[in-house]
Amino acid sequence: MDSGVISRFPELFGGAGDLLIPRSLGGEQYWDARGRWVGTCLAEFGICYNTGVLARLGVLRPPTQWVDLTSDRLFNAIALADPTKSGSVAKAFELMIQQQMNQRLDELTVSEGQQLPEQREKQAVAEGWERGLRLLIRLAANSRYFSNGAERVPMDVAYGEAAAGMCIDFYGRFESEAVAESDGRTRLKYTSVLGGTSVGADSIALLRGAPHPQIAKAFIDFVLKLEGQKLWDFRTETPGGPERYAPRRLPIRKEFYREPLHAYMADPEADPYHDAQEFEYHEAWTAPLFSAIRFLVRVMCIDSRGELVSARKAIGSAPADSPAWQKLLDVSRVRYEIAVQQIRDTLRSADRLKEVQLAEELTTYFRNQYREAERMARGEK
Repeated sequence: MDSGVISRFPELFGGAGDLLIPRSLGGEQYWDARGRWVGTCLAEFGICYNTGVLARLGVLRPPTQWVDLTSDRLFNAIALADPTKSGSVAKAFELMIQQQMNQRLDELTVSEGQQLPEQREKQAVAEGWERGLRLLIRLAANSRYFSNGAERVPMDVAYGEAAAGMCIDFYGRFESEAVAESDGRTRLKYTSVLGGTSVGADSIALLRGAPHPQIAKAFIDFVLKLEGQKLWDFRTETPGGPERYAPRRLPIRKEFYREPLHAYMADPEADPYHDAQEFEYHEAWTAPLFSAIRFLVRVMCIDSRGELVSARKAIGSAPADSPAWQKLLDVSRVRYEIAVQQIRDTLRSADRLKEVQLAEELTTYFRNQYREAERMARGEK
């Protein structure tokens, strides 16, 4: 229900001043025009990595893009989480696919041709979908494991159990601080994937029928005022900052990304409003397939991981156009139109038996495909 917050903060949600929080940015919604909810802090996805482990593996440049995690040198060294157990992880995989769709659209736009914009977009979505799935397979082929919890990834990377992993920004930044030396140096680093992640808002709302609505409204106001926003990412022992530790969340108010408040931030290099302009999230492209993406990661990458990793090991440093690689990365069985129709419809049908049957069918299909890729890599018939 409308908490009245929009009218109480006209400088944030009305007019055109410097402090105005955009209604949406990069395809993500930051507040509801009817006042039913408003964003309070921002989050994006990226890569956490252990500098020592990367050096030991001979990785000279830290990973900054999703594709960097598919390097030959990172085989059996990437920590991943199960998207069927974590909504944030599933979102990261969705954004990875959308990056490929956006890149394909850019390519088609540059080449122009006789296509209408709608035709160009349709082609980009379908081909970008397949590119994205191939990227997921390559990433999973380098995986050390798929954990049940997203929070485990940065912890394991910090302690050298993996070289790098995917995580949401505040998990990576918080763990980096937790393992830092007394002089501030840390073996765990985090970087957001510029152009490969949207910047979303975590929101707050007044529930209908709340027993203490005035107290609830006061708390909403506190979270949006400077006093509350400082607690998200001010360093400890700074004016108005947290007492024990910084949650390492990025405030939604724009003042925190300019002086004088910027100087007190635990993450002074972060600028979510800049990052958000480097990526455009198109809800219509993949949001209806959110459950399908989770499902496909499970059947292509988790349930068939043994065969996938074995095939990747056999392929080694073979050229990307080798028959074994082509077989490993064949996603024609789950192309976009099939995902939209058969897979999505099956998951929406609420027929558990059909879902299990489809999962078994596709898992068997990809296991056999990966086995064939391994045989090809070994030169077997």
